[in-house]
Amino acid sequence: MQKIRPQDLPFDQTHAAAAADINPDFAGSCGRCYEVRCVSGPVASGFKDSSGAPTSLFKTQDHFYMPKYDDTVKDSQGRAFPGNPWEKDGVQGTVCWGNSSSTWVRIIDSCPDNPNSPWCAASSSIPHFDLSYWAFEKLAHPLFGVMSIEYRPIDCDSKQPSPNPLGAGYVSKTIYAGGGSPQPGWTWQTWKPGYQLFSEKGAGSQGDAAACASLYPGGGMRFVCRGCEKSGLQPFRGASAVSFKVKADASVLQLSASPAGSIPPLKVYLIRGSDSKESFCGQVFTASRQPTERLSNGYHLFTIPMSQFGCGVGSSDVTGIGFSAAGPGSELIAMCVDDIKIVGGGGSAVSA
Repeated sequence: MQKIRPQDLPFDQTHAAAAADINPDFAGSCGRCYEVRCVSGPVASGFKDSSGAPTSLFKTQDHFYMPKYDDTVKDSQGRAFPGNPWEKDGVQGTVCWGNSSSTWVRIIDSCPDNPNSPWCAASSSIPHFDLSYWAFEKLAHPLFGVMSIEYRPIDCDSKQPSPNPLGAGYVSKTIYAGGGSPQPGWTWQTWKPGYQLFSEKGAGSQGDAAACASLYPGGGMRFVCRGCEKSGLQPFRGASAVSFKVKADASVLQLSASPAGSIPPLKVYLIRGSDSKESFCGQVFTASRQPTERLSNGYHLFTIPMSQFGCGVGSSDVTGIGFSAAGPGSELIAMCVDDIKIVGGGGSAVSA
């Protein structure tokens, strides 16, 4: 098994983070960027300590307190643990490297409801981010494990503050376009045994990266905006069509599959609702329709009116788009998709 290298990831591990379901702007948070600043002092807690009594501070006895076992461990920069001044009181506190310094993170995952986790349990009342090890150590020594923070949404490219201070509605009308990961607000996934999903450099319609996958019958790839059926987001609200570029490319995946230059046989459908309330509407087959345009680099552009999906024109509860293998028999489909866009409509209040 080959080890994944940092340069192979579609995002920088130094700036990776997950958002908690309880965060007020969790809906559509995938792919968003935030500036995060560490705040020295005791860490606030919204759950109960081991005695069952409510508390406002995080107790060292209520989690695996790493300094208790070895406080001599240095971080990857060779910096020593500065100590927890509140440890004598049994309180988890954090001493930041500097209260004026900050870093930025991109949300690539979620911290879902977990009854065994004080942070992600449904009873938790503390909005938070799960920072990667490398993001955390930019702000404080990793032995602390937790810290109090201040944060604000920012534009992923310019790093300037978002026009909307809460980040609500910060969902891109472009779902995926030539990057290592989907645009702000969107997440992707594949399913069924034997699938692959990765960002392939040089495979994009503009010579950049593309979202590529090997799909077995019944398998697929989809892009979803979590919780975006809520008022104020609704990226498909009033949309007239969706467009995307797709190509079959066995050379990218090094598999004997759909020949390069052909249109991969896919079922394209829209997704309504989110998570446990998810449903599907309509299906359009690429193999049975002419593309809007055949591009010289092997890609085929499709622009499909919303009305052809049977979801209703401009359906406000549509939250994603899926691509499922629709080939005959056991044929493996090797394909790449790029430039997935929502055409027209009002959609979210702020676009990335």
